Amino acid sequence: MDDTVRQHKYVLTEDQMPTTWYNIIPDLPAPPPPPCTLDV
Repeated sequence: MDDTVRQHKYVLTEDQMPTTWYNIIPDLPAPPPPPCTLDV
């Protein structure tokens, strides 16, 4: 695995899980770029 690519995993307990979500997309000044797809 390339040293420049690092993955992180966050494990939350049930009481740490968000109970509400916020959609940030409508508040952005411009649409976000399309997702990057990597062929591995």
